[in-house]
Formats: sequence, C-alpha cells, structure tokens
Amino acid sequence: MNSKFTPIYSRSSRRKIAKDVSDPEQRHYLVESQIRQGLPLQLRAMREGRGWTQEVLAKKLGTTQNAISRLENPRTGQPAIATLKRIAEVFDVALIVKFAPFSEFIDSLAGLSDKSVSVPGYEEDGAEPQLRENGLDRGTSERQMPTPRRKFAHKSGPAERLEKA
Repeated sequence: MNSKFTPIYSRSSRRKIAKDVSDPEQRHYLVESQIRQGLPLQLRAMREGRGWTQEVLAKKLGTTQNAISRLENPRTGQPAIATLKRIAEVFDVALIVKFAPFSEFIDSLAGLSDKSVSVPGYEEDGAEPQLRENGLDRGTSERQMPTPRRKFAHKSGPAERLEKA
C-alpha cells in the first residue's frame, strides 16, 4: 500500500466499529455521524485535491463561498440530494446513495483512507479505458449500449416528494 494513502481506521478500530454496531442505539448514531461528518470531509478533500478554493467551487456550483463553508462544516452541512447531484456533476464523480446492510457499512468505514475520501474525477479515474475494453466508450452508439432496466414514469415520485418535505 502506498504510504500516502493510509487507512483512517485501523484493524482494532474495525473491531470497535463492529462491536458498536451490535448496539442498536450506537449503530444508528454511527450512521448519522458518518453522514454528518463524512460528506463534509469528502467535499473538502475533493475540493482541496483539485486545488480549488471555496470561492472557486462556489462559482462552479452557482452559489456563494458561505454556502460552501456551511456544506464543509459537519455542524451545518445538511445538503439535499439535489445539491449532492450538482456537486457530483461539478467534480465529475458518481454519487451513490443507497441503503446497505451494516456489514457493508462496517467495511466501508474500515476501508476509509485518504485516497477513498478524495475521489478523482472521471478523467483521472481511469474508468475510460475500462469502458473501452467493454465497448462502452464515448463513441459507442445507443444500439450498443445496454438497455436501461426501467425508467420512472413520474418525475415527482415518492423520492422526489420526500426531498421536498
């Protein structure tokens, strides 16, 4: 492992996380804490990794430096899904929001490192050569692309209504 990308949690920390997750109250606190602290940490790491100031990111998102400061602060940053989608687009990264079993949650915390927190954009990621190998590069026609499994009929489905609440 490259010494620059050190794990944030050690093996003993992983055992402690697994133990904490066994307590129902503690496990929900850990999830809340990871959301509250993890997203601001990751946002700041990605911004700084690109050499951007808060002002530069604010301009790219069409907002203010103060709004970025609030997003990067675990005490005040509570972005909506729509905001996270805009941030992902500006950084040219994927946004994954999903429900998961606690075993996966423990693994995700145990696997945290400097590298995993600062996510590279599409061009730096190396995904493009992998896509070409599978015939899915940018020049691929629609006929060659996999058919989406399902499209939602309404834009204001249950998820959209939840976000507005």
